[in-house]
Amino acid sequence: MVFFFFARFLIGGEYSLGPGTRIWWLKDKAKVGRPIAKAEARPVDTEKIRAMLDQKKEKMKLLLSLCAHCGLCAESCFLYMSHGRDPKYMPSFKVINSLGRLYKKKGKVDRVTLNEIKEIVWKHCVLCKRCYCPLGIDIPDMIAFARSICRSQGIYGVYPHSLGEPDDNKH
Repeated sequence: MVFFFFARFLIGGEYSLGPGTRIWWLKDKAKVGRPIAKAEARPVDTEKIRAMLDQKKEKMKLLLSLCAHCGLCAESCFLYMSHGRDPKYMPSFKVINSLGRLYKKKGKVDRVTLNEIKEIVWKHCVLCKRCYCPLGIDIPDMIAFARSICRSQGIYGVYPHSLGEPDDNKH
């Protein structure tokens, strides 16, 4: 039941469980999408990104360096398997091209780069935790961290057009 509701919510933009029942965070449909458009106009706070990266630097850099690019994590990822084994959906690709990219650039990224990372960490991963790494790399934790960095800059994985709003978040 819950999955069906969220599928309807994400695909059709419906957000009521039944007559008169509304989700508390979507009380005013007119407000949906506006914060995203405002966030697009503000500059990227690279110092904040750098501070966030530094907080988990040792752990994340160790996990990034441990990845042997063996691809064993890919077989357990249903998105990878359902997209014809497209390499863009491999868990190792997602981590290296999101969090790895942020560390490589030491947090000095622009909004375009953050939007590219957003596509990877939200559109190519659902954080189901099925991706198993034989080396013990916690891939979902790393993807979640990349998401939190995007959110700190006002970049979210919610697309306004999926909620019935015009898409003001084009990049």
